[in-house]
Amino acid sequence: MINITSKDNKILKHTKKLWRSSYRAKSGEFVAEGERLCAEALTYGKPQISYAILTDEFVRQNVNFQKKLDDLGVCVYTVSEKLFSMVSQTTTPQGVLLVIRIPDGKAPNFADLSRVLILDGINEPGNMGTIIRTADAFGFSTIVLCNSCVDIYNPKVVRSSMGGIFRTKFINAPNVSETIESIKNAEFQVVATAIEEAVDINTVHFTEKCALIIGNEASGVSDELLTLSDKKVKIPMANETESLNAAVAAGIAMFKGWSDINGK
Repeated sequence: MINITSKDNKILKHTKKLWRSSYRAKSGEFVAEGERLCAEALTYGKPQISYAILTDEFVRQNVNFQKKLDDLGVCVYTVSEKLFSMVSQTTTPQGVLLVIRIPDGKAPNFADLSRVLILDGINEPGNMGTIIRTADAFGFSTIVLCNSCVDIYNPKVVRSSMGGIFRTKFINAPNVSETIESIKNAEFQVVATAIEEAVDINTVHFTEKCALIIGNEASGVSDELLTLSDKKVKIPMANETESLNAAVAAGIAMFKGWSDINGK
């Protein structure tokens, strides 16, 4: 362990800069904060951990947690609660954070995958984090990001994913038409949520190899992706409700896919 006593320490300055998306992109790292989230990172994201920052009080009260870090060979910096507040991104800091390297985001061989989620311009951090958490719950372990989605390593996204971010493969798709073509070539069924010219989602049977497209909170799935999809589905609603929150719609659609695939 290395004790830091100065607010001008380069590690603290570097960590604080990771609040900014542009700096995260430049450094290739992001922050996970809080005991539960960091425990998830130790279990699922341990090869990518750059270093840990713990308060002196957290170390005294969590000997086993520190031992896990030591066993993994993670460099640990200890600080006072006052210095920790400089790098914390929460209103009530728990005294523990990890700085983690961002995976490459390159496309895999889709032939080796089953359930894929394609996010089209999801730009609200809370929605993104909830969608990642739900995708993890229903086995959509690969997420394709296209058309200017919010930075998935935004602190609010990371927190609201509840650890799902460490169990999910993310693919950046600057040319989404090429990516969907690759998905189709791997014999996936591509299903997009829509309102117009769409069938009731309950009439569609999701196959084991399915790719589900969820659109932007305000405008839905783009025309380009609707054209590339095999099926367009809508979620039936009561009364005069026009649309659902993107994360809610994604959850319902993914549950339908999970249920079909697992015979529920």
